[in-house]
Amino acid sequence: MDEKKLIKTDFIVSILILVFSVFVIIKSLMMPKYEEWGLYATPSIAPLAFAALLFLAGLILFVRSIIQKGYRIRINREHFKSAYSSIAVQRFLVVLGFVILYSLLLGKVHFVLLSIAYIFCNILYFKSAVWWKNLLISGFIAFAVWLLFNVIFLVPLP
Repeated sequence: MDEKKLIKTDFIVSILILVFSVFVIIKSLMMPKYEEWGLYATPSIAPLAFAALLFLAGLILFVRSIIQKGYRIRINREHFKSAYSSIAVQRFLVVLGFVILYSLLLGKVHFVLLSIAYIFCNILYFKSAVWWKNLLISGFIAFAVWLLFNVIFLVPLP
């Protein structure tokens, strides 16, 4: 990919990263607070920290692309056709859909069941394992995360 296309891509991606990280920050701040258990028990600490770091990375990428004039974009139908037909873009959109669906169902469906379904769908989509191994891996990971946070660290999960 030539340098001009890369700079324009950096500009577009940086905006997407900034918007997404602001969305996660807002959702993290809306999560319930368990102040009587102390700051460590607040489930929003980890997503808030990761979203803040993601925002910082997006901001650095945005400033860098502005300095290199990445905002000079001409988008036509060919750009959309090539982007839509790209396997990387298709995979990104599918995984983004999984993440959005997961976040919408979080708190409405039990954490372990929702996490099993989420991990299972991701592994299945990327064809990483036979379905029964996939189910075992998904179940083990989801249960281990729940056990670690909810039982051992006493951090309640949504």
